[in-house]
Amino acid sequence: MNSNQQFCALIVDDQIGSTMVLKTMLENRGFKCYHALTAEEATARLDEVLPHLLIVDINLGPETSGLDWLSEVRKGSFAFIPAVMLTGSDDENTVKNSLQQGVYDYVIKPSNASILDKKITSWIHRLKEGIYKLEAEKAPVTVEATFDMQIVAISETGLCLGSIIANADPLSFAKVTSPFFEGIDVSHPPKITFLNYEKSPTGGLYPIRNFVQVSGWTEPDFQKIRLWIRSANLGRSF
Repeated sequence: MNSNQQFCALIVDDQIGSTMVLKTMLENRGFKCYHALTAEEATARLDEVLPHLLIVDINLGPETSGLDWLSEVRKGSFAFIPAVMLTGSDDENTVKNSLQQGVYDYVIKPSNASILDKKITSWIHRLKEGIYKLEAEKAPVTVEATFDMQIVAISETGLCLGSIIANADPLSFAKVTSPFFEGIDVSHPPKITFLNYEKSPTGGLYPIRNFVQVSGWTEPDFQKIRLWIRSANLGRSF
């Protein structure tokens, strides 16, 4: 993670005032903070801001449970986002239920500033551990990675892939293999480059769409791609 890169936190609490101290302390430590007042707003915010950390009040109004909302989040494409629970009670069952959701921590409101500072430090350390980072004195360095993606579109020069990967700069992978390439009997590309990305207009399982340039396909590969597109009645792309 670059030293100037900020973490992003989504605070889900129906009372803005009760989290102002926490929000201020997070921002002083380099977080970009967003707020959602309801579970519905929080769900929409997930796709908009792609937070690194969820901070969720256990009670979102008289009829909504933050724990129930987090449980639903854990079933979808944002299940990987770590969470901290907010509560106005130190009841043992409340704490136990929070920990059963696999949360980082819980904060009892109102919380002592020095305790909050220590908790935030702990969260930052854990978030940094979860960021993939590679530094090497010599290049190239061989790294093997597997990603779940969905092909949104295909043409003779590139792909549009749906995933949860958001790259600010062009990102290349060498020696790419995929069951899809094998299925239509085209060569595995020696290189693909993620040029840029946009948020998926439909959300769903893969909220980011990447436009990907393929290097190394030859005319026989293009012919197989064109045949596959025609056989699937897709036109030039889909």
